[in-house]
Formats: sequence, structure tokens, C-alpha cells
Amino acid sequence: MATVQTQTQAPSNVPVPVAKHSFGTFALSVTLFIVLVLALFVYLTLRRKVNGRHVDQKAGDEGED
Repeated sequence: MATVQTQTQAPSNVPVPVAKHSFGTFALSVTLFIVLVLALFVYLTLRRKVNGRHVDQKAGDEGED
């Protein structure tokens, strides 16, 4: 007895679509990354900056010019 194999779905020659992101998504991601880097740079720069008057207050010689 011969078995007959039947194909239930026609072969698809259409390529499988690849998930593509639009240029707008890419541009927004790059923009947000740049803003984040700039904000972090400014934040860390301002935290590191020491005011000259702060040193005088620690020394206890305020008003002795």
C-alpha cells in the first residue's frame, strides 16, 4: 500500500519580513542618547566645580581681607 503525502499549504516564495525600524525611531534614539550624555557631562562638571569662597569659609578667615 502506497502512502500519498499531501501538502496542505502552498510553498511560499515570499521572503520573511525582517523587523525594520524607521529612520524616525533611529533619529529619536540618537537624539535622546546625545541629550543624556550632555546632561550627565554638565551635571558631573558642576558637581566637581569648587567655589573659591568655600575654601575660605572652611579656613575660618571670613572678613579678614
